[in-house]
Amino acid sequence: MPPRKDKSRLTQKECDFCLAYIELGNATEAYRRTYSTNRSKPTHASRAAYNKIHTPKIAAKIAELQSKAETKAVARVSLTREMVIRDLLEVVEIAMGRKLTKLKIYRKAADKIEDVEVSKFDMGSALRALELLGKVDTIGLFVERSKVDMLNRFEAMSDDELEEFISSRLH
Repeated sequence: MPPRKDKSRLTQKECDFCLAYIELGNATEAYRRTYSTNRSKPTHASRAAYNKIHTPKIAAKIAELQSKAETKAVARVSLTREMVIRDLLEVVEIAMGRKLTKLKIYRKAADKIEDVEVSKFDMGSALRALELLGKVDTIGLFVERSKVDMLNRFEAMSDDELEEFISSRLH
């Protein structure tokens, strides 16, 4: 008797379909990319794709891949935020004259280029970098006035007024 195939495992085509679906965000296009649809009716790919994404093992794989993609996206955003904060802190240090920067200067008499460390106080750059740091949502020292005004406005509203305000924005 031949060994039984594990029905819970995905075939290579099913894995490819899941990856294409995550990439494209469209089940029909993912189906067309993965399976041969040249000789079939145009509606076949749509129906087959619908059936695929509603198959429990494929739906589970898609959910797993989406979760991994979201985790990577969040990590990428945090890394970017950390880089911006780190760079702004460095700008503050340089602009306040606390950190030296290297310049290359040409010494005509010696006919050579030398590295020279200098510090320069630049109040405008320091203030702008500090302002931007204060606006970073994780730091939150400065809040846009309109946001504060809206929060105060909402606190003064009754439940009915809030519902009316929200429904007026949705329609």
